[in-house]
Amino acid sequence: MQKNTFRQKEGVFVAEGINVIEVALEASIDIEALYYDPIEVEEHIVAQQILHRALVKGIRVYPLVPNIISKISNTINPQPILAVLPRLDTELVELKEMDFLVIGVGIKDPGNAGTIMRSAQAAGAQGVIFCDNSVDIYNPKLVRASAGALFYLSLVEASSFEETILKIKSLGFFTVASLVDKGIDYTEANLVRKIALVVGNEANGLNDQIAQLNDLCVTIPMKGRTESLNVGMATTVLCFEAARQRRQLGNAHGTY
Repeated sequence: MQKNTFRQKEGVFVAEGINVIEVALEASIDIEALYYDPIEVEEHIVAQQILHRALVKGIRVYPLVPNIISKISNTINPQPILAVLPRLDTELVELKEMDFLVIGVGIKDPGNAGTIMRSAQAAGAQGVIFCDNSVDIYNPKLVRASAGALFYLSLVEASSFEETILKIKSLGFFTVASLVDKGIDYTEANLVRKIALVVGNEANGLNDQIAQLNDLCVTIPMKGRTESLNVGMATTVLCFEAARQRRQLGNAHGTY
């Protein structure tokens, strides 16, 4: 994993942006502290409301030197508030009782990784695993791109995919790998069972060796000149097909 050693050592990470911090408050995450720009906040009603909610919850709130956030942030137009939160690490064994996971293999781009989290959570997945030197799950860009989805997922940073899949299978998961071609049509796969959807690196996808370790390989059929989807988009398509099948099964049984 491309980890930030400071985040590892201190056991915390930083969340920038009002939307993400709002979700953290709604999810009752134990926010350690909030920091804000006193000048910028004066013109931002939502930021003021967040600070008030934090104070009511007993969260420590600290003003910063004006404009310091814009200097330390890696965004072009940073918002006037940021939060320090505890890491949300989960062990693989803790996923045993779940039935819908997404595994990202060698995902490098934080925007794609955040989209994977967001789509997985929106479609009903309970956990996301990143392995094979994927981006740090607490990368600030990833946290923003997740739009707060990471606060509602069990998150695992694993080492090699080979070790990960052995453990996942021992927990009863059926693994479904997404390939550009050579897989069955994704709509023909049974995604109602206890599954882990496996998606690969932005540039190279999943290699043959990794593909062969899975129980099933699927492909999203393409028309036109496009050869493949962005990994974030492909994950979204697969996750919502799984959600559709599960919803359809629930409706057939009289449940929603």
